[in-house]
Amino acid sequence: MITIDTPELPAPAWARLRVVGRGRWRVADRSGRVIGHVHRVATDHGWRYAAERFHAPSRSFRRLGEFWTSDEALECLKYQR
Repeated sequence: MITIDTPELPAPAWARLRVVGRGRWRVADRSGRVIGHVHRVATDHGWRYAAERFHAPSRSFRRLGEFWTSDEALECLKYQR
């Protein structure tokens, strides 16, 4: 059995979160539509949370921004739809 040591993030009422890797969560709206990912990033000053969205033409994730709290990263994904 594989275990991932990623802490749970509190999910806001509008979203569902699923751990998809070490320090990475998939963010979906209540209907189940994936709207992006939140990735935990270590810095010299502590943890930051990056909001990312998949860009199909380049087949890569685009970083929308880095934030000091997971709530801010989730809000970024919510309002950047």
